[in-house]
Amino acid sequence: MAETKKEKTELSIPLAVAIIKQLKEKYGIDHFDVDFSFTQEELSKITNLTLEHPSSGMKGIEYLPNLKSLSLIGIETGAFRKNLSGIDDHDMTCIEKCKNLEELVIRRQPKITSIDIGSLPKLKYLEICENHQLEKIEGIDKLPLLESLDCYGNESLSRIEHLDKVIEKEQWGHLDLDVLLFPSAIGYQPHTASYNQKAVDALNNTPQIATWSQEFGEDKERIQLSHWQMIQLHNSACQILSEILRPHQNDSIDQVMAIETYLAQNVVYDHAACERKDHTFLKTENGQTTKGPKHGSNGSYSCLVQKQCVCEGYTRGEQYLLALRGIKSRNVSCIGEKDTRGMSDSQKDWSQKDVILPSEGYHSIIQLTDMGLYSDPCWNAGRWQKGDKSMPYSLLSKEEMSKTHTLSFEERNWDGIPEHISRSMVAESIKNNDLFRKTKMAEVEAQRKELGKQNSTPVRGMISDGRS
Repeated sequence: MAETKKEKTELSIPLAVAIIKQLKEKYGIDHFDVDFSFTQEELSKITNLTLEHPSSGMKGIEYLPNLKSLSLIGIETGAFRKNLSGIDDHDMTCIEKCKNLEELVIRRQPKITSIDIGSLPKLKYLEICENHQLEKIEGIDKLPLLESLDCYGNESLSRIEHLDKVIEKEQWGHLDLDVLLFPSAIGYQPHTASYNQKAVDALNNTPQIATWSQEFGEDKERIQLSHWQMIQLHNSACQILSEILRPHQNDSIDQVMAIETYLAQNVVYDHAACERKDHTFLKTENGQTTKGPKHGSNGSYSCLVQKQCVCEGYTRGEQYLLALRGIKSRNVSCIGEKDTRGMSDSQKDWSQKDVILPSEGYHSIIQLTDMGLYSDPCWNAGRWQKGDKSMPYSLLSKEEMSKTHTLSFEERNWDGIPEHISRSMVAESIKNNDLFRKTKMAEVEAQRKELGKQNSTPVRGMISDGRS
């Protein structure tokens, strides 16, 4: 009697190559190298899979019935690297069908924009980091077993819906989240400045498991804040907003200008930290030395708490203030000189072209994503503190910003708006915001005098650190 031919499943080439290698190395099974179809017996042996530098093509991964651990780790990415490869949104729809996954790592995949993990109920360990075009993560509230979460360095991700509902369950063994995700983690509502007290309590009860991260520079080093430092940063941001904005102020231009003017007036460039290899804030007064987190001058903590930072610190500080007002933004790497390279020009074909980059002059500005504009809060501060109060680097179109800044390859995917914001409108916004701020501070001082208190009182959105 003739032997029945075993049914086979065909996989995509990148996936098939990885499985052929594992079958050989782990199980001693020789699989014909150019045969990208597999028996069910072969597929069932694959429980853990790591793909380094994966290209697009995850077709068939859902047919690995016992796959429990999947790691997709791309090459080192950066704003000045072109034609980066990786999985895309179609690949993610295949991965989302792997129902038995317990561990999922998606790192440095520059093409994905959305991830829905709600169909992976067995997930315990999740790592989603450094995926620069990722804008949305859905379904995190549908993972009852999740106990470890790393999510930082996703530059286009400003919020995760229902993250606070997951945080409040107090089931965590490990949390390392982006600083910009703290409002999501506590369920902060921009329009009311309210938050989820249960989520705050859960974090305060187990502060040792939570770290708040911020990546900086082309090498993607990290600033890490403790939970208590994160609360201090958040409360400082709430205090600043209470001083410069009306509680229900909705005009985006006025809000941005109020924030950028505050930074220009109150935050100085930390030249001393810039000269230190670890970019750490240090300040000595009356024999007492205050030290910030390692590399902190590049981050929002140094900007908003210590009021001294370098260029990326200004950007990160502004991002956090904007996030509390519900305004989406993104950090943009650039070169501080007029654009003569055209890396951000979406009409240019860069596939066969090399770009000569300078050895210095790398800089950071902010993309006001919701408004289609750019600002450079660092250069504005430098101008303001030398007497020029026109805020010339605020609310610029891509074309306008390119007259003084060389934007990177990452900006090819974003054209913003063609029209410009008039400088007279900017000047009027600065004038109106300044008048409000002076009136508000006069009211605050009067209230303090009446109450006999010199220290600031709690304002909308501030949270307790659970220790007082």
